[in-house]
Amino acid sequence: MKNIIISIIIIALAIAFINYLANTGPQTQGLVDAPPTDNTFIERVQLDEFLSLSETKENVILDIRTKEEYLGGHLANSKNIDYYASDFKEQLNKLDKQQTYLIYCRSGNRSSTALQIMKGLGFSKVYELEGGLNAWTTDNLPICVNC
Repeated sequence: MKNIIISIIIIALAIAFINYLANTGPQTQGLVDAPPTDNTFIERVQLDEFLSLSETKENVILDIRTKEEYLGGHLANSKNIDYYASDFKEQLNKLDKQQTYLIYCRSGNRSSTALQIMKGLGFSKVYELEGGLNAWTTDNLPICVNC
């Protein structure tokens, strides 16, 4: 009987913790998620593929780190949209959903959540850099500071 009670308590705590984690991301109230299109390419890619995609001028690179992180160094020609901003989802929702986007953060945690948000908003082509800027700099690829 004692084991059953302990198991129930552990399950309840786990559910509470998962709910807490689900509600600690960007503020997303008031926007309706759109179903993804049939030509959807929303995926996490390795550094070499991300690098190749970043060389195409038509692709938009989104850095979703904070402004301070962005100013400390970012990928050339990237646009900064702060994942922690209260209107993060609204800012994404204003973007052209048919455009191809390449997203990254520091390590891949924020961008993996943003990838799912963008999928829910109906973006058709989004590629996330696995490992984030850490993977980029580990390979000694250039970053922009003051550019």
